[in-house]
Amino acid sequence: MRFSIFSGKKKSDAGEDNDSGAPQDPNFLGRTNHFDWHAEAGEKSIIGVDWIFREGPPFLERVYSAYRDEILELGDANRLPIRVVVRPSSGCQGGIAGATGNGELSYCAGQWGENQFCYGILAHELCNLFTGEKVSAGWPTEWWANHRSPFPTMIANQALKKTVSQFYRAWGNYNDPLVIMFDRLYSDFHGMFPRMFQKMRELRVTISGLQDPYLSHTVYYFMFYGAGRQIANYFVVPPMPPINPNLIQELEKRYRLGVI
Repeated sequence: MRFSIFSGKKKSDAGEDNDSGAPQDPNFLGRTNHFDWHAEAGEKSIIGVDWIFREGPPFLERVYSAYRDEILELGDANRLPIRVVVRPSSGCQGGIAGATGNGELSYCAGQWGENQFCYGILAHELCNLFTGEKVSAGWPTEWWANHRSPFPTMIANQALKKTVSQFYRAWGNYNDPLVIMFDRLYSDFHGMFPRMFQKMRELRVTISGLQDPYLSHTVYYFMFYGAGRQIANYFVVPPMPPINPNLIQELEKRYRLGVI
């Protein structure tokens, strides 16, 4: 059965509006407060679609609330409801994938089921949507997101801890020193990332299009602000560029947040 909290109005045979039933979309998978779920190529293209019907929409709602209210504190997404597209399982045989862009989420799994990978990928990409659209696109790919993706990996695990705790730290590679770094920062400096993101939003800082080393140093600078101190001793160099004091001083002159 399709999961649906709110069903869109549709026309009855007499042409009148009513609320009984899901939208007239053969690819419709479910709807909750903040998400509309659709199959890209029909539900028969998804192996484990029953898990999507049963677990996917309510789980993503719980993660959304955890990000909005506790973990990231970025408020509601810019565009609601968020469209969620589930791609055919044939495109991810033996694996799992996700993406976000234009306010939408896209997922693919060789087989959906009750494991850390299915829960993890849903939470992981929702983190990327929040930070990419509520703060800025263009986070450093070598040490933040997109390639190794240690930050959304760690944040997704914080969401798993609150929602499916048996899978906490089972998503992603917790032998990766960058994941360990972000995990330590999250633990040692409570509220660091919400403070960092809020200040970037307040100052309308965008890092999209910046290049290293200036890109990473801009992120460093606001990490220092969020932590309330310089935290370079936590950094993993490489792949993180070594601290250039001149760049930090340049950023201090521009933003005047008193981090040095």
